[in-house]
Amino acid sequence: MQGDINDLNMLIKKESRSTYYIHYFAQSQKRKFKRLLIWMTLKLVEACIKNLIFLELDNR
Repeated sequence: MQGDINDLNMLIKKESRSTYYIHYFAQSQKRKFKRLLIWMTLKLVEACIKNLIFLELDNR
């Protein structure tokens, strides 16, 4: 099965030279999206921690 996939991959690359660039662009966007998700998660955690600290200080 893996050999068939590799053969198909090579055939597509031979037929169209732009497939490499499309693949590279897609991988680049995937990495950017992952970094964005991590950044958003960290900001959410940071906001939750600040909120908990504020509530703790407010209850004193």
